[in-house]
Amino acid sequence: FVKRKGEVVTARLPKRGLSKKAVLDRVDTMDKIMGGADWKGGRVSGAVYGSNADLHDCLVQVYGRFAWSNPLHPAVFPSVRKMEAEVVRMCLDMFHGSEETCGSMTAGGTESILMACRTYRQWGYSHGITHPEMVVPDSIHCAFDKAADYFRIKLVHVPVDKETRRCNMSAMRRAISK
Repeated sequence: FVKRKGEVVTARLPKRGLSKKAVLDRVDTMDKIMGGADWKGGRVSGAVYGSNADLHDCLVQVYGRFAWSNPLHPAVFPSVRKMEAEVVRMCLDMFHGSEETCGSMTAGGTESILMACRTYRQWGYSHGITHPEMVVPDSIHCAFDKAADYFRIKLVHVPVDKETRRCNMSAMRRAISK
């Protein structure tokens, strides 16, 4: 990254921890110096989906209560497990899932892509596909490359039109193995 005027760069852990005020002052300074996109004004696609003062306040309060929880330990944090189960059930309902349909939550987009690729790879294995492949446009999210590497899935990239950014469907059809 490029160091900006007035920016403090910390490359080593300090010998003594910083006070709460010092930490918050550094965060404020970073915000002022580094700026960023107008996410509160809805100007960021695919990263932040809106800003509403009441929602923001609610999220901060809920996060404050559960920041130290870990959903991997439902006996210790049963309310976190309940919230996860309810969110999954709501999503399944929106997509018309049956009572037998299940799901899980992930920490973000990359993890969601990784889990989807792994799930389909496992499904393929159970259906006799021993060398799974993914045929994807060049514009695909980099997490697909990561998933292919992690899960030993052959990844075939197909070009996209330089002007429209649409995938070349003829090339896509040719790239699909039988």
